[in-house]
Amino acid sequence: MHRCKTFGRRLNLQQIVAILEHYVLALGRCVGLPDEEDDFDFAERFAALKAEFEAQIQEKAKLNQAIAENLAKVKIPEGKGP
Repeated sequence: MHRCKTFGRRLNLQQIVAILEHYVLALGRCVGLPDEEDDFDFAERFAALKAEFEAQIQEKAKLNQAIAENLAKVKIPEGKGP
């Protein structure tokens, strides 16, 4: 007999196996819930995410250019350092 501490009752191995037959124990899945289809169009969602990512890459390039230009304007006097 195996002691089920959470619920305070004893179960034998056959009872445990019988209970677990109704559940899926796998990563990324909710245990004991019915499977449901996703209600979105993957191709449409992927295209939108790709467009957003490409816009972010362009923005990154603009920001890097602005940072480089501003760093070029910084003047450090000769002989002044740590």
